Amino acid sequence: MRRDLALVVALACLAFVAALLTPPIWLRAPLLVPLVLVLPGYALAANLFPPGSVSPAERGVYAVGLSIAVAAAGGLLIQLVIGLDRDVWAVLLAAVTIAAGLRALRGEDGRRPARALSLSQLPRSLPVAAAVFLVAAVIAGMAVASAGDGLREAQAKIHFTDFWMLPEGASGAPTTSATLAVGLRSHEGRPTRYTLVLSRGGAPFATDHLRLRAGEQWERDFTVTSAPVDVPVLATLERDGLPYRSLNLRLAR
Repeated sequence: MRRDLALVVALACLAFVAALLTPPIWLRAPLLVPLVLVLPGYALAANLFPPGSVSPAERGVYAVGLSIAVAAAGGLLIQLVIGLDRDVWAVLLAAVTIAAGLRALRGEDGRRPARALSLSQLPRSLPVAAAVFLVAAVIAGMAVASAGDGLREAQAKIHFTDFWMLPEGASGAPTTSATLAVGLRSHEGRPTRYTLVLSRGGAPFATDHLRLRAGEQWERDFTVTSAPVDVPVLATLERDGLPYRSLNLRLAR
């Protein structure tokens, strides 16, 4: 039995358990990082290339390239079927590694030893490495594109409005008068109606009715006079006729 394959299978089993039990991150990381970058490709390369058929350096190249390809293809498959999930992704990689490793171990008994390649034969196998990395790059690109589409789709479903109220020139303003900058920016994805009310001590002193398009910004200065500084200014905002947000600002003394 090859000890390297037995170690690969054992590490994949530990990573499988770590993915299911969610131990602390300091314990999960040393197990899950090799599961993504090395273990699946090493197990698959053991099935494709018998011992001695490629150099250790090339075997390492195949291990990393195939691991990236499997991780990218697995992530893309999960994204398309159920939505990308880290734990399901780890379980899939562990399952591929364990299955490929066990198959390679079973095939060791009936396989004749392969002759080590001479230096003159090594270049013939280099196109295989290039093909592995090309496939990995294509699959990784598809996975990134799919993830980007999913992110844009998720962002398109998030609708909100920026709402702010800031004092203008508060450092030099008298205590009985102040100017406030109140603004809105719509991220609602459609035209939206707003009602803005400013009040102090329960008494409204300014009201605005607005209609903003998607991405449109509105800002206006309001002057607050003849009121004690310890009474805060309250700005309330309605969106499409429903209460949305409120801001509370106490003027500087």
